[in-house]
Amino acid sequence: MPELVRAELARKSWGGEHVALGTNTDPYQWVEGRYRLTRGVWEAMRDYANPCSVLTKSPLLLRDLDIFRDLATRTEFVANLSIPTLEEKAWRATEPHTPHPRTRIEAVAELTRNGVPCGVLIAPLIPGINDDPARVEEILAAGPELDIFEAAAVGRSDRIGELLDADHGQVSSWSEDGFTPLHLAAFFRHPETARLLVDRGALIDVLARNEQLRVTPLQSAAAAREEETAALLLERGADPNAQQRGGFTALHAAAQNGDDPLVALLLARGADPALAAEDGRTAANMARDAGHAELAARLASG
Repeated sequence: MPELVRAELARKSWGGEHVALGTNTDPYQWVEGRYRLTRGVWEAMRDYANPCSVLTKSPLLLRDLDIFRDLATRTEFVANLSIPTLEEKAWRATEPHTPHPRTRIEAVAELTRNGVPCGVLIAPLIPGINDDPARVEEILAAGPELDIFEAAAVGRSDRIGELLDADHGQVSSWSEDGFTPLHLAAFFRHPETARLLVDRGALIDVLARNEQLRVTPLQSAAAAREEETAALLLERGADPNAQQRGGFTALHAAAQNGDDPLVALLLARGADPALAAEDGRTAANMARDAGHAELAARLASG
């Protein structure tokens, strides 16, 4: 397998796209300890400086820590551990024959100590098994300390408060992929975290620096159907007619989603239903194209 990977990476037609291992089959199953095929793949990725990542349930990935350190300095790389629960009974029922989740937490800590970008995926969340918010918080508390962007994405207002007390400038800092903490709190539907950030001075109408998603926090909230955060941002002075890349507004997003309450809120706060995006579509057009005929009619008439 490593030879095939090298052959693909060497092709002139290869564009250096991100390669994600583990999204279909875990590359660190027990048999990998014997055959070591995955290590050869990482060596190829390192030699070609190809962006890549891994998702696994196994601390066996620490065997390749030396290559991960090299990858992190040569290209974009992140190692993710899947940890859906720390509760013994739930683990045995849902993940038989997998490494104990506490060993995965330890693997995350070791990766962090070695400067390797890493994350934790708390999935799947199964109703009645591991979806108790207190159990999820237990996983977050057991892992390495979150940075402000991670804390915003998971709604850890307490952690954000700690970070801002130590360095208030982080309130308007930028993630590597071009978002502020407020963008992330809005998109991941954490209104209390968004309120904390706004109260601490977060920029409300700033456009993300992400080339694909040049959005404001209000547009992030609209895309996520997060009415409470949208109301907060509008109350604090967010421009309801701010246009993102392509000329779309928060009203365009709410209309496309068929989000009647948010459309009503935006209109009440001054959103212009006649404003067209660069492709000529109004919010009514967006609603109609998405199959929301009644909403489209109301927007077209008003």
